[in-house]
Amino acid sequence: MNKIKLEKYVSTIDLVNKFKNDLVKNKTTYDEFFDGAYKTMSAHQRGHNINVKNYIKKHFFEYLQLHPISSINSSDQFDNWYRNFISSIKQNKPSGISFNLTVGLIQKFTNMFFKYWYASNVSREEINHIIEYLHMTLDNYTLNWYKKYVRNIYEIDYSTQNLDSWSKINNIDDYFKVQENIRNYLRDNQFYQTDILDLSIKYNLDTNIPFLSEFCIWEGENINVVIGALKKNIKVINKESSLVPNELKESLRSIIIV
Repeated sequence: MNKIKLEKYVSTIDLVNKFKNDLVKNKTTYDEFFDGAYKTMSAHQRGHNINVKNYIKKHFFEYLQLHPISSINSSDQFDNWYRNFISSIKQNKPSGISFNLTVGLIQKFTNMFFKYWYASNVSREEINHIIEYLHMTLDNYTLNWYKKYVRNIYEIDYSTQNLDSWSKINNIDDYFKVQENIRNYLRDNQFYQTDILDLSIKYNLDTNIPFLSEFCIWEGENINVVIGALKKNIKVINKESSLVPNELKESLRSIIIV
């Protein structure tokens, strides 16, 4: 079956508001932004505890105070700020903390902190100052998008290692190479394309800023995963369950192409 091609325009404002309603909600303080970001990083990660959280939180806010983002005026300056932060938080980890603080984990809570902050509208002018320099959070969805669409164009030698899991990325150069490739891709391709069921959808982004583009890319990859799971389950129902009435099976077939 030929795929139906659609083009849609993406409103970043709408997706930021959705993120705010879903996750940020009534969070208005930097402590709350950190707690939300840390939760997304630590979920399903073994070994983290209150001592780990307290260390990361203390070091993070001390670093922000010593190296304010207001002094950043370019992508290179932000990358240097970020690289130095990753190095310092890894090097200064107390000996009593055995939790393996990988580059992948550090980038997750750092980038998510900025997402919570931006979506909250708190001190928006301050974060807007660096918005075009901020990174795209690497998680299961965005990393999957990177490997499908970006890597084979801007990284033909597949030089980055361990991209199977965002939490296991632990080469600082690999992380920054991925972010550089994302910037280049979105500079040249201001759209997000995905295949959902029998539709090939091209979402024309209203921005080429990685940090903002992520709001669309994450939603699209999330939908792909949900639809994929739904198709798989419906196939099982249609083929294996004698308890499901034929009328229901036909109804499911009319909703999802299996």
